[in-house]
Amino acid sequence: MACVHVLIGQCGNQLGAHFLNALTEEARRSSDEEFSSQISADHFRRAPPPQRTIRRVSSVTDNTLREEPPLPRSVMVDMEPKVVESVVAIANSGGAFQVRTEQCVTRDEGSGNNWAFGYHEQGKSRRDDIVDSVRRQAEAQGAVRSFHLIHSAAGGTGSGVGCVVSDAIRSEFPRALLLHTAVWPFSVGEVMTQWYNCVLAMSSLRDSADAVFVVYNDDFGFNGGASRRLITGTPGEVSFDSINGEIGRLLLDLYLPKKLCHTSGRALHQQPLFACGNSASSANVVAPLRNAGLADVVEAVALDPALKFFSGLALPSTAQPSPNNKQDTISWHALVRDAAYRAAEYNAPLPNRGDDADGCRGDTLSGHRRPLLWSLRGAHAFSEGFAHLNEVLREGATCEGDRAPLSTPTALFLHEEQLLGRNSHISIYGPSRRIGTRFAMALRRAEELLQANAYVHHFDRYGVGKEEICDAVTRMWDTVGAYGMT
Repeated sequence: MACVHVLIGQCGNQLGAHFLNALTEEARRSSDEEFSSQISADHFRRAPPPQRTIRRVSSVTDNTLREEPPLPRSVMVDMEPKVVESVVAIANSGGAFQVRTEQCVTRDEGSGNNWAFGYHEQGKSRRDDIVDSVRRQAEAQGAVRSFHLIHSAAGGTGSGVGCVVSDAIRSEFPRALLLHTAVWPFSVGEVMTQWYNCVLAMSSLRDSADAVFVVYNDDFGFNGGASRRLITGTPGEVSFDSINGEIGRLLLDLYLPKKLCHTSGRALHQQPLFACGNSASSANVVAPLRNAGLADVVEAVALDPALKFFSGLALPSTAQPSPNNKQDTISWHALVRDAAYRAAEYNAPLPNRGDDADGCRGDTLSGHRRPLLWSLRGAHAFSEGFAHLNEVLREGATCEGDRAPLSTPTALFLHEEQLLGRNSHISIYGPSRRIGTRFAMALRRAEELLQANAYVHHFDRYGVGKEEICDAVTRMWDTVGAYGMT
């Protein structure tokens, strides 16, 4: 399914450039021509014909064909031009991909870390230009059926202009899939108005988006535990480039070609899918149902309109393999077992929610199993990876005492192609309880500010008064309740 990627604001353009670069490298690295061709068809416009370069070295003429970098289906939006100009300069001076002028929409001033200014002033002033650029990418060389917006939830451009672009795409392409990647700010605070911005942005996206992938800076930075040690060797310091690398890895797994191997509301261990029956001798082979697209991702993690916000985690925990990194050769058995327990912790059971359909206290939500998408990539993912997954889930299928059962996939994607050079890699996505926890924290911070009338005048001058912010808070408390939080 062809997709247009819209990069919005400083965060969106920096993360988006990293993501597009990684897509390009995955296509180049692969020896599977079908895999590379599918990446190109989904995310890039048809490359121009190779240009012949003639250069003279001493008395010898070197007459070679120079292949042009691919042209991504993307639009870069920012109200300050410097970040977009930097991304374009790097891309067009030997980068992995190229960018054209008509793909960029900028102004001469930022959005002042203010959702109201970004939405009502900056975004609407460039709405027509943004729509024209998006339509140009969508209609170039084939139909596009999905859009992916990357932006922050805290900044004025990312949150405010991001919502304008979302509304515009929903209006112009009502039947297309609309997915967002929203980067959540550090809990210690990045800007003084960030909690207002986050609440207003999520309240707006609740109506316009089909699914919102929320990624938390805390998971990769100051509060990221093991990830923090991998990102920087200096305590208290964070490399945003490394954070973008970790987030980009989770995005890659969602947008690279994949095979759908299981989709059901029932647990995988209850309905095993083997190519040759259910005998132990045939349990090392899985038959994929078909190629999977972004519609399958939305169906797997955000089919319930009340649970369209989801998050994810990736294993092994380091972003890039190295010759001295033992995790690069980690076995499928060890990785699957680790992922199963990490998923149970990540998707923690809700307190006092009763029993689920299997008679076990576990990953349930309002009496239903919480959606959980697993993606396995790497050598022997179809044989070893799937077989070990079934083995581990059967072992953890029975509840014993107070021990919570393993979180089991309700949807499963597999692909034999490596991800970032790794022989085995697992990503897990779903409407985690963490979504409700962190939304609730943001709402409490916003309510504290509202009680003191703090910074409200910054929003009121652009048409968003205290009453509208309070309405957004109320709407988002409804969303928090849907995730099992009170």
